[in-house]
Amino acid sequence: MPIPNIFVFVEGKGDVDAAPILCRRVLRDLLGDKWNEHPLKFGQGWRVGHLRKLTAGNYAKWVRITKAALNSRASGILLLLDGDSLNGHCPADEARKLVHKVVADCGAGKAISVAVVFAMQEIESWFMPDADRLVGPRGGPPIELPEDMEAAPRDAKSWFKTRREGGYLPTANQRDFAERVNIQTVRGHKLRSFKRFEHALVELYEAACGGQPVATPARQSG
Repeated sequence: MPIPNIFVFVEGKGDVDAAPILCRRVLRDLLGDKWNEHPLKFGQGWRVGHLRKLTAGNYAKWVRITKAALNSRASGILLLLDGDSLNGHCPADEARKLVHKVVADCGAGKAISVAVVFAMQEIESWFMPDADRLVGPRGGPPIELPEDMEAAPRDAKSWFKTRREGGYLPTANQRDFAERVNIQTVRGHKLRSFKRFEHALVELYEAACGGQPVATPARQSG
C-alpha cells in the first residue's frame, strides 16, 4: 500500500526544504511508534508566495494549486504561511477563508485533506526557544529571548542574523535549524501557532490513515 503523500505549500525559499523536515520530525516526536508503523510522506515543499498572492483574483492561485495537488493524487495539503503578512487580521479567520474557498471550489475535505497554518511571525520564530543551542557561542552567555516570541521581533530572520556567527541566510541555514531544533524545547514554550501547527499535522495524519479527508480549521457555525 503506498505511503500517503502530503504536499507542503510554503511562502519563502528557505521553507521549501525546512518545512517538510519539520513536519516529519514533529509527527515522529508526537506519535512515536505509531509513526514508524504508519508514516506519511512529506516531499519537497512548494513555494507559493505570501498571502496576498494566494488571495488575489478571488483566490485564483490558491484554487489552482489545490486542484493541481488533487490531480496529482496527494492525500492532503498543508499550507504554511508567515503571519507577518496578515497586517493585523486574525490568523484563524484568514485560515478559515482559505479553507472555505477550496472546500467550495475544489472539494477539499471530501476529495483531499487541507490544513492552513500561520506561523507567528515566521517559521524562524519557532526556532527561538532553542536559540542557545542552535546559535549560541560555546561558553558564552545565554541568549536573551524575546518576552513574546510570537509578537516580536517581527523579523525573526534578522534576529538570528545578529546572533549567529556568520549571520543567517534562510536558504543556507533554515534546513539545518529544522533538522537540529529540539522539538520538546519549542513545545515547552507553549507558542500558540506552533501548537496549531502540531494539531494540524495530527489532523492530516489521522485523516490519511483513516481515509477520511479533513478541512482545517473548520468554518465556524453561525
